[in-house]
Amino acid sequence: MRIKLNPQEPFDFSPARLKVTRDYHQKYQAVDGILAETPKILTRFHGDVSRVLSKAGRKRQAHFTSDHLLRAILVMEIEGLPYRETVVRIDDCRRPCKAA
Repeated sequence: MRIKLNPQEPFDFSPARLKVTRDYHQKYQAVDGILAETPKILTRFHGDVSRVLSKAGRKRQAHFTSDHLLRAILVMEIEGLPYRETVVRIDDCRRPCKAA
């Protein structure tokens, strides 16, 4: 079964020193705000992903949540990055990039 959300993950947007970094984090704070204000987005996404994986015969649990997947896809689209580079950026993020 796919996990929808892990509410115990830390969410930290410590102040950044560089303006470009602050702007970057501000953009993703806005995305996080939209997702927080509209939980139905994650609920629908989770249902869609679960159905697709079920139809594909994928029954084992993923190592990441639907929330992680949705945020990775959003970063991919916002930044115009290929999936591999998106994963590297998210993994390399100094702070937990909630939207990322």
